[in-house]
Amino acid sequence: SSDQIAELLIGHAVTAKSGDKMFRFYYDPSNVVSGVLTNGGWEGSGSYAITDTNKVCVSMAADNGRFRCLTAVRNGAVVQKFDVNGKMTFELLSTEPSTGL
Repeated sequence: SSDQIAELLIGHAVTAKSGDKMFRFYYDPSNVVSGVLTNGGWEGSGSYAITDTNKVCVSMAADNGRFRCLTAVRNGAVVQKFDVNGKMTFELLSTEPSTGL
């Protein structure tokens, strides 16, 4: 549910995998998200929102205000995010309470 997604993400540092790339994201309680590619080469920040329909929507600075929404689905101990076409885009490997990256 959207409440469970909020509990998992807000105020947490999240390690996520997308293809062969590993990322760390931090979901600040003020609806700011920041992220880094763990082996370097990318970092960014933007805004996020969690919808009543169990989607996590993110607009990074490079998106020019456009939000991309992904559906979050728990699969055992792992949470996976899927795009509008049903393609898995991220797999959340771990979350931990944090105050930043």
